[in-house]
Amino acid sequence: MQEAAFAQLKVWQSGAIAVIFFLSPSITLQAMLILMAASLVVSFGLFLLLTLVVEKPSSIRA
Repeated sequence: MQEAAFAQLKVWQSGAIAVIFFLSPSITLQAMLILMAASLVVSFGLFLLLTLVVEKPSSIRA
């Protein structure tokens, strides 16, 4: 399970690096920073949501 999660992380990380690499000549640094900050906020929020959803059933079982 942990290996699959790490592999998925690497896939998304590589995709994000590729997108930034190919977009960097056509957008400004400020726009890139805004996009990166927005994606960080969205990913952190989704991580928290997923953590709460996964933890809720396991606490009922205990």
